[in-house]
Amino acid sequence: MTAPRDRRNLRGPIASGRRSPRALPLLFLAALLLQCGGAPRPPDIVLIVVDTLRADHLGCYGYERDTSPAIDRLAAESILFERAYSTAPWTLPAFASILTGLYPHEHGASLDYFAVRESAPLLAEKLNEAGYETAAFVSHIYTSSRYGFDRGSDTFEEFGLAENYAFDQAKEPNAQRVITAAVDWLDNRDRGRPYFLTVHLFDPHWDYAAPPPFAGTLAGSSDSFAVDGSFASIRPFMDRADELPARDASHLKDLYDEEIRYTDAWIDTLLTHLRREEREPVIALTADHGEEFQEHGGLGHAYTFYDEVLRVPLILRLPDRNREGDVRSDWVTTAALYPTLLALAGIDTPGSRPPLTSADPPRALFAATNRDGRYGGAVLTESRKFVWDRDGSAVLDPARDPAEARRAPGEADAPLFESLAATATEGWTIRLPAQEEAVTGTVSVDGFILDVLPLTPLTSPVSASDNTRFSFTARANTECAWRFRAAPADAAVTFSFHERGRTVEPGRIRIGGSGMSPPSGRFTLDPARAPEGAFDPPDVPAGPSAISIDLISITNSPETIDLSPAERDRLRALGYF
Repeated sequence: MTAPRDRRNLRGPIASGRRSPRALPLLFLAALLLQCGGAPRPPDIVLIVVDTLRADHLGCYGYERDTSPAIDRLAAESILFERAYSTAPWTLPAFASILTGLYPHEHGASLDYFAVRESAPLLAEKLNEAGYETAAFVSHIYTSSRYGFDRGSDTFEEFGLAENYAFDQAKEPNAQRVITAAVDWLDNRDRGRPYFLTVHLFDPHWDYAAPPPFAGTLAGSSDSFAVDGSFASIRPFMDRADELPARDASHLKDLYDEEIRYTDAWIDTLLTHLRREEREPVIALTADHGEEFQEHGGLGHAYTFYDEVLRVPLILRLPDRNREGDVRSDWVTTAALYPTLLALAGIDTPGSRPPLTSADPPRALFAATNRDGRYGGAVLTESRKFVWDRDGSAVLDPARDPAEARRAPGEADAPLFESLAATATEGWTIRLPAQEEAVTGTVSVDGFILDVLPLTPLTSPVSASDNTRFSFTARANTECAWRFRAAPADAAVTFSFHERGRTVEPGRIRIGGSGMSPPSGRFTLDPARAPEGAFDPPDVPAGPSAISIDLISITNSPETIDLSPAERDRLRALGYF
């Protein structure tokens, strides 16, 4: 099978599409399914997730290059969501959110060592229970059975990713291999059942190396550049992206666009096949996250919440095309695909987030990261973001400042901050009232630190090199408070506090509602051995100079997996771990 030729870039959804009403009621979706009378067979459903795909590098989102003719044509037949956001800036938690409808702190797959919780049913599980034949074709270990993504799938093809995953094998299958296998499955599936097909395409993640005939069409030779698209060449600039000349960053973007064009050609192969089906399926196309090319001083993804990393394409083609070309401008989360696709299949999801088609969309969307100990979180509304990242807290306004060049102080939007803090419902809390001197400290865990979030808008960011410890500074005259979760839930935690280079006197530290003090300024708390309620939050605040520590029991502990040395090596080679 060969990839099809280029098609003319169709920019209908942005250039001439009809702006739909703010909501597409569920009653309308029901009418779509009942238009032929009686109780029709539920629609077939296809979910396409492209790794590392920026929305603003597609023609249907206004990109000037002809990178995506097939996706643009699909968008012209569909509802296009202009402001769709991922729940995380890296693959594992973002992909899990799409398939569970949950945020990372809810589904559990927020770190390399944790799979999706058994208590979080996947789309395939729900649809399989409803009689669907289910199949998935995936192309990265973070989307494989190692993390529980095979649950509910009658057919789950991961191309050996979960077996003998080794550093030198480069096992990630390209789009041609994944789409060819998916099309073969479509030709041989059970025609008597509705089907749900998931396709995950690792391209255009680095290495940026599109095969012929796409290689060289936009980028030219890499001989005169410091980078050639391989992660090995990009890695030296990851933490000092400002040292990469602008022409080299532009070259990387050219190579990336070639990967998009290659991937789009194979998406066209799949879409062409689906258009020949007796019943055209519901099609949803999105991405797990985007990619940064020095827009805010970095390269790649995983650490920030700017639009180039967090904003993704989201296209939904319904069984009836009477809404083709519609554009939705409200802000939505990719986690809303879960209730949306289930609603289209006639499956109720009580207690879940509103679907994309809801008349009452959520007031706030959330995202979080913990890659390499760079803990952060963000809350997004119709026009603004509150972010807490390695640069501190800030309010961004992409509606008025599309480049997100201006970071307003975090205290500029108290309701936004409170929405973020409200997601930190359990875990350890460190609280320091405003004091004359700065206080520094470290936290280390006999296990893993899942996330760290601020409880006051001016709380300083933490610093860490891995997910077992972090350091913090409470600035002088500033109230600071952090809440963090550890895994396992009963992991022992060691605290250390310093002021002016000296260990803080233990009498200034209060632990839990009992207000007990530790034996010294560096001490370990072990929930597994403590009396019940020993670390519960106090009923009244501690004294004006006291440091308080308490623990709200961690009930949402993730499912742990063991990664082999070969798996760790390969993930390091891809820029993870």
